[in-house]
Amino acid sequence: MERSERIIQTFEGFRTTLDESNERRERLIISSRQITSLSKKLIFHLHRISLFPNDPERSKLLAEAQEKAEEIKGCVKVVGDDLRDGDLTYWAYARNISGGVQEYIEAVSFMHYLQYESLINLEQVRQALHAEDGTEPFEITQEDYALGISDLSGELMRYATNCSSTGDFKAALRACTFVRDLKSGLDSAQPYVRDLGKKQSITEQSLLKIEKICYAIQLRILEYADRPEVLAHLTKRAMEESQEVGADSMDVEGGGGGPNDSGRTSGGDRGGRGRGRGRGGARGGFQGGNRGKRGGAGAGGSGTEAGDVGDGQVA
Repeated sequence: MERSERIIQTFEGFRTTLDESNERRERLIISSRQITSLSKKLIFHLHRISLFPNDPERSKLLAEAQEKAEEIKGCVKVVGDDLRDGDLTYWAYARNISGGVQEYIEAVSFMHYLQYESLINLEQVRQALHAEDGTEPFEITQEDYALGISDLSGELMRYATNCSSTGDFKAALRACTFVRDLKSGLDSAQPYVRDLGKKQSITEQSLLKIEKICYAIQLRILEYADRPEVLAHLTKRAMEESQEVGADSMDVEGGGGGPNDSGRTSGGDRGGRGRGRGRGGARGGFQGGNRGKRGGAGAGGSGTEAGDVGDGQVA
C-alpha cells in the first residue's frame, strides 16, 4: 500500500469518528431538550398542589407527579444508552446534557420538598435515576446538583406566593426559612461551581420576594388573627402590592430607550425623579417636579428642583 493511500485511509477514519461524534451530540441535545420540557411540565403540575393544602386531591396530584417523573426517567435511559462507552464519553458530552439534568434535579427536588419539606441529597437523585437492574445511566455530578438545587428557590417563591393566596400562611413561612437556609448553604460553593454565582443572584431575588410576603403575613396575623377572612383579604392585597413594587424596581434597573427617553421613564413614570437630558429630560423633570410635590423628594432633590433642572437643559 502506498503512502498516499495510507494517509487517505487514516483521514477517512478521522472523518468517520467526527461524523459519529456530531451525530451523537445532536441526539444528546434533542434528548436533553425532551428532559427539560418534561421536567417543566412536572413542575407546573406540582404547583397545582399548593391549591389543595388539606385535601385528598393533594395525594392524587403527587401520584400523578410520580408517573411524570417515570416518563422523564425513560428519556434519561435513552441518554445513558447513547453514552455507553464509559466515563470518557460522558465527559466529552457533559455540557450538552447538563441543562436537562439540572432541570430534572429542580423538578425532583421540588417534588421531594412537597412530600417531606426537606432537601433531596445527591445520592437520592442518583437513586431516582437508577434502572431496574440498579445500574446508573450516567454520573450526576456535584456541579449539576448544586446548579439544579439553586434553581429550586424560584419554584419555592412561586409556591409561597400561591400558598399565601390560598390562606396556607404556615407553608409560606416554612418555605421562606427553607430558601434562606438553602441560599446560605450554596453561597459557600460559589467559587467552586461554574455559573453558580449567577444563579445565586436570582436566588437572592427570590428570597427577597418571599421575605416581603412573609413580612406582610406576620403583620396581618398580629393584627387580624381573630378574623381569618379579613386576614386572607389583606394578605392577598399586600402580596399584590409587593409584586407591583418588585416589577417597578425591575423597570428602573433595566432602564430603556435612548438618552432622550430616560427623562420620560424616570421622571414621568416614577415621580420626583427627573433625571434626563434634552427634550426628554425637560419633560421628565417637569412631570417629576409636579409629582415630587405630592409624593416627596425625588432622586435629584425636591420636585421643584427636579423640574427646574429639566427645564434648564432644553436644547
